[in-house]
Amino acid sequence: MIADEAEPDPEKVHIIARVPIDEPADVVKDEARKGYDLMFIGLDRTIERDGGFAAGVSQLAAGFDGPLMVLANAGESPLNSKSRLLVPVNGSAQSRRAAEISFALARATGAQVQALFVSQTDGRSRTRLREESVLKDMVEIGERYDVAVMTRISQRSAPAGAILQEARRNFSMIVMGVSARPGEELFFGNTATAVLKGWDGPILMLAS
Repeated sequence: MIADEAEPDPEKVHIIARVPIDEPADVVKDEARKGYDLMFIGLDRTIERDGGFAAGVSQLAAGFDGPLMVLANAGESPLNSKSRLLVPVNGSAQSRRAAEISFALARATGAQVQALFVSQTDGRSRTRLREESVLKDMVEIGERYDVAVMTRISQRSAPAGAILQEARRNFSMIVMGVSARPGEELFFGNTATAVLKGWDGPILMLAS
């Protein structure tokens, strides 16, 4: 104000306001009170080297109690008709919802979708009735979106290893249904963390 008095234009006034910076979770919580069904998080830095989520992602997620969708390693290339989406499924509600997200993306972009069932049965007494039933369900849901869904049953393996092995066969993106675990940091379980650590391409995770 003193400096302004020395200026030729006495009407010119500089005002500096210091606005308190709220915590990200509090900002999200205040906004969420307006009523939202889903929060989508896509930050430049999403994943740490150990496969865990960056602090910024956990802070944002802490303020929202509803379903959450997190996009990591988005890259610069948009989805198109040459893109291939891998959707691990196991019959759970989470994987079913993630599959529907992938079908919606495929319908909009022309991308191809493959549903992968990670088998947990042994090689000698393997029965694929349940696996085939789940994959048949995926195909039928895909038809509702006008999307042709390819299916595959993996060999018996740890889920993360099977998902990563399949994803490296020229897939553009992984779409996974996960469950958030209690805690201060955002955590979707060991399988999801291992996939995040081992995959450097785009991955979309939908958490209930």
